[in-house]
Amino acid sequence: MFVCASDFYSSELTEQSFNRAVLRLNHNILRLCFTQGGINVASVNPRHTIVNLLMVLSSPDLGCVHVQSVDSAL
Repeated sequence: MFVCASDFYSSELTEQSFNRAVLRLNHNILRLCFTQGGINVASVNPRHTIVNLLMVLSSPDLGCVHVQSVDSAL
């Protein structure tokens, strides 16, 4: 589920395709949150994309892979 920059600036961008691209982007950011050490999984909110991205960027273990258990309700 990868996102390309071209997903957002296509001349044929519809609302539906934009929404799908944002969904893929959010999915990728959540995946980073759950695989980077130093991020408290309980503080991750799927609806707060920018906050989640900032948590990933400020993680002291950015680039290391850590698998954390995640509540499926998220």
